[in-house]
Amino acid sequence: MAKYVEIRATLQLSRQSATIDSRGRMRESLRREGPAYVLQHELPTNLMKGTIVDLETMGLTPSQGGVICIGTTQSSTLEIRTRARDAKFRPFYDSLMEVVRNLPRPLYACNGSFDAKFLRRHCRLLTFKDDAQGRI
Repeated sequence: MAKYVEIRATLQLSRQSATIDSRGRMRESLRREGPAYVLQHELPTNLMKGTIVDLETMGLTPSQGGVICIGTTQSSTLEIRTRARDAKFRPFYDSLMEVVRNLPRPLYACNGSFDAKFLRRHCRLLTFKDDAQGRI
């Protein structure tokens, strides 16, 4: 029940800031940046230190799957970067590598060890290690 309330509150907050219309569709337009589509949105909150990272993947292991989307929240900016259908994976991974390298540290993730494995394998980011506090 708590998760449902949290999601509902997020949707109501998003509707107030004109992110989602009454039909649940995004109002902000995506912009194309090379192999990715990018959405940026200012949030009514501020993360004081570091960056929250969330990956969406195909597959459960890096050897059999890949990253298709990354969401980050730094300071008060939410950014979602997703691979364009016509883009090859290698250029997309190279663009993700540049994005992740420039994110303010520490990086926080709900399932940091899972995300770190995909970043290490596909984005050649070998410096990530996970810890007990959900950081990568």
